[in-house]
Amino acid sequence: MSFFFTSPNSEELAKKVLRFAESPTKGYELFEKRELYAGRVEKCRRYKDASDNYVLVTQAEKEKYDELVTEPMHGYILEDVCDFMNMTFGKDKDTDEFWERILFPAAAEAFGYPVEKFNKAKTNLNALLFAFVYHFGVEMDFDASFELGKGEKPFTKQIRDLAGKSKVYGLRKIPYRVIAEKYKEYRNESKNDVALRSLKMKLAITKFLDDKTDVTALSEVAEILLEEGLPDKAIEKANEGLKLLHPLHAETIKFFCTLMRAYYEKDMVQEADKYCFKAISALDFHWGQYHPLHSTIYSILAYLIIKYKDSLEQAQGLYKACLISCTRVLGPNHLHTAEVYMNFGRLYLRMNDKEQALENIEKAYLIYDAAIETAIEKNYGLLANAALQLGTIIESQRRFKEALPYARKAAELYLALNGNANEVYITSVWLVICVGYSLAMDEVVRIQTE
Repeated sequence: MSFFFTSPNSEELAKKVLRFAESPTKGYELFEKRELYAGRVEKCRRYKDASDNYVLVTQAEKEKYDELVTEPMHGYILEDVCDFMNMTFGKDKDTDEFWERILFPAAAEAFGYPVEKFNKAKTNLNALLFAFVYHFGVEMDFDASFELGKGEKPFTKQIRDLAGKSKVYGLRKIPYRVIAEKYKEYRNESKNDVALRSLKMKLAITKFLDDKTDVTALSEVAEILLEEGLPDKAIEKANEGLKLLHPLHAETIKFFCTLMRAYYEKDMVQEADKYCFKAISALDFHWGQYHPLHSTIYSILAYLIIKYKDSLEQAQGLYKACLISCTRVLGPNHLHTAEVYMNFGRLYLRMNDKEQALENIEKAYLIYDAAIETAIEKNYGLLANAALQLGTIIESQRRFKEALPYARKAAELYLALNGNANEVYITSVWLVICVGYSLAMDEVVRIQTE
C-alpha cells in the first residue's frame, strides 16, 4: 500500500501557503530551516527500505518521492498547494471551516465588505480557480477530470508544478514604461496611431523583462486595428492572443468580441456567430448567465446586426436581453442600464417609432441626471447627449415649450465640456435658436388670429 503525509489543519495550511505566495522561500532559508523538513525527507526515503507496511504501488510514486528527497522544499510546497486547493474547492468539514475562518474574514478586510454577507454557495468557483492558478503561479492541466465543490479532493493529478511568483519592482518610473502605459489616455483622445506605438512598446518591454506576451495589450492592438479598418490584421492579432490562453480564460472574451466584429465586417456571418457563442460560453463559465458583460456582448451583436443585416427586430430582441442582464445585476438606475435605454431609443428611431424612442431616452436621461452629482466628466457628456436627443425628437413633434429646456441643458453642458467651437455645442445652440424662433412665431400667429 502507498503511504501519505499527514496534512496540517486548515488554518495552519492556509497561512503557510499564503505566506509562500507573497514571498517564496529561497535556498538559504531552506538551509536554515532544514530541521523543519528533516522529518518530511526521512518519510520520503522510506521507499528505499520498503517493508510490508510501506510498499510503493507505482513507478510514478517512486519518482515523485525521489523529487521530494532531492528538492524537499519544492515538494513540500507543491503538496501543500494541492492540499490547499482541495480545501478551497472541495466539499468537507475542512473546506467549510477554511472558508468561514480564513477566506471570508480575509476577503472582508481586503474589500471592506461585511463578512456576514459572504456566501460560499453563491461563489463562482470556476472564476476563483482561474484567479488562484494565476496568482499562485500553478501549472496544471485543465480537463473534465475534476468537479469543483463536488467531492472531498477534486485535485489529484492535475497539478504539474509551481512557477513560483514573487513581488518585484515594476520599474514603472522609467520613461519608456510611462509612455507604454499611456495607451489608454491616447485612445480616449482618439489618437489611435500614438496608442498603437505605446502598445507595441508595452508588448516589447513585457517580453524582454518577463519573457511573456501581455495579452491585455495584445487585445487592445487588435481592437485598434479593427477600428482603423484593418479586419484581417485584427483577426491575426486576436488569434495570436487566443493561442496564449485557455479557451475559457476570462481574457479570451475581448478577443472573441473582436473576432466577432471583424468577421461581420468581412461578411462572414457564420464565423462571427461562432465567436459570439464562444464569448458567451466563457462569460457563463466565469460569472453565470446574468452579468453586465453579457449586455456588452449583446449590444455589440445588435449593432452589427443593424449595420450589416439591417434586421431591426433581431436587434430589438438582443437589446431586451441586455436590459434583463443590466436590471437584474446592476439595478434599474445604473449607468450601464441607461446606456441600454439609449440604444433602445436609437433603435426605435430607426423603426420610426418616436414615442417608444422618447420613452427609452427619457429613462436614460433621468438616470444620467441622477448620477450627475458624482461630478465625473463622462456623466456630463452622457447627460448632454440624452438631452440633445430628447430636444431634437420633441422639436420635430412641434412641442416647442417641452423641447426648449432639453436644448438649453445640452448647450450648457457641451459648452462646459468642449468650449464654444465644438460641433455638438454648435448643434445644441442651433436647436435652442430654432425652438426659440418657433415659439416666437407661434406667439405671433396666436396674436394675429385673436
